Amino acid sequence: MKKLLLIALFFAASNLFAQEYYVQFVLNGWSSYIEIPEYEFTEDATSFSAMAKYALGPDNGGYALSQINIFLKLANSDFNVEIGASGASSSDEFKEYTVPVAATGMASRFQVAGQETASWGALTGDTLWVGAITVHTEFDDEVIFNPAEVDPQTLPEGVTIVEIAPSAVDTRNTQQITLYPNPAQSTLTVSGLQHIAEINVVNLAGATVMTVENTHVLNVENLSKGLYFIRVQAGNETLTTKFVKQ
Repeated sequence: MKKLLLIALFFAASNLFAQEYYVQFVLNGWSSYIEIPEYEFTEDATSFSAMAKYALGPDNGGYALSQINIFLKLANSDFNVEIGASGASSSDEFKEYTVPVAATGMASRFQVAGQETASWGALTGDTLWVGAITVHTEFDDEVIFNPAEVDPQTLPEGVTIVEIAPSAVDTRNTQQITLYPNPAQSTLTVSGLQHIAEINVVNLAGATVMTVENTHVLNVENLSKGLYFIRVQAGNETLTTKFVKQ
């Protein structure tokens, strides 16, 4: 028994002090991208996601963080097949960004940008950190790119691999919200948060198909079958997770 306890404590301590690996991009307009292992997207793939955070540079044209979207894109080697691309409000703390899959095909390039929301141009000089890329299907998740497995010497100028302590990564987007039942047929309950101001249900095309306020229970009976994302506004936070409508 003592031996088993010591083994458990060893692994707990190892996880406590483990580091997370991230790709650090010093952004260069629309030219910031890396090669990733080839991955064939089929019709089963619904989205991909990654943890990311943003930092302003000294010469970004005077844009504030609130005026910048984090833009993520997966494409083929020639950038003429866009597997999925999307931008969402930037954050100076790590949070999960999810991008709907728009096409099938082979992905081998990952492009990032800081996109200002005035004229939708891509900024230069800011810094963006992005973690492992996970592909989601209705029934499974698969990590297709892990920064810990990348040789930094193979990366282009302005891109490197860094280690960041897990305590610096905000995992509340996936840990605070519990949905039940999931899959759901008629009603869906959101638990884990006391004060919910608003809940948005978003389909894979990025369209908001339902909005409710000041409630933990949603009537999803009239939604079409498939995968949906839920964005929960609670205080100053927006938390995201997903569910399946049966």
